[in-house]
Amino acid sequence: MTGYDTMWAALVGGAAGGIAWLVSSILRKRAPNSFVTSKNGNVVSILVVFFLVTTLVQQTSLKQWVRDIIFPPTRLEKQSRELVPAMMNDPDVIRAFSGKSKAEARALGQTLAARGLKRLPFEDLVTWNDIRTTLASSSPELCAALWKGGLQADKLQQALESLPSADLARWMNMSSRAMTLEAKDAPYDNPTEEDRALLFKTVESELNQAERQRFMTSSSKGAALPDEEACWVLTTLQTKAGGNSVDRHTKERILRVLAAMGSPK
Repeated sequence: MTGYDTMWAALVGGAAGGIAWLVSSILRKRAPNSFVTSKNGNVVSILVVFFLVTTLVQQTSLKQWVRDIIFPPTRLEKQSRELVPAMMNDPDVIRAFSGKSKAEARALGQTLAARGLKRLPFEDLVTWNDIRTTLASSSPELCAALWKGGLQADKLQQALESLPSADLARWMNMSSRAMTLEAKDAPYDNPTEEDRALLFKTVESELNQAERQRFMTSSSKGAALPDEEACWVLTTLQTKAGGNSVDRHTKERILRVLAAMGSPK
């Protein structure tokens, strides 16, 4: 049986899967918050009892409540919790994570989310590209790593936690749908060579001659680029592919190519 904590871990892993295809894991490193005591022990005791009772009414697990006191959940984890019930009601998702430890679920969640990106509907593909572009613009190091790989787990979580609440919610919903679609092996329009050519044609049509030559030369070098150039290639690719210079059908084709390009096998 797949438990609540296992599915929660899977969703946290899934959040990482959508950001960077080459990231191997997302880890949390934090210490318990310091406890603050008060001279007025009676007041503190009354407040603690009141808080305990009201919290237990809302929580289904005393263990979870205690853990949250000692290790306060991050914004990412809080957002993940809201999606757990729906995931636990899906038989294909339950089957995929059955018998997995939390660590295994987190790793599998990341893989399923990364693989499932190519199966997403148009609106989710737009969300995926837009928020990745936003994240890339927030940090030169993160931007380069999204092209070259090697993104550190703490930097990845920091990037996710920096998102506005609305964007974090959009990202988590998109990631959970990618996981679910992959678990179901949902059908999708598999990008063709023609679609791949369309992606680069669309991007290059938005560049001047010097930029076009730079893009063609640098993108052909893969990860063997200085960080600044890697960031420029990534940002150019994502902003031009996600622009409004083409109709919806064409935009969906090129975003699906972009999502499928680094999908794990």
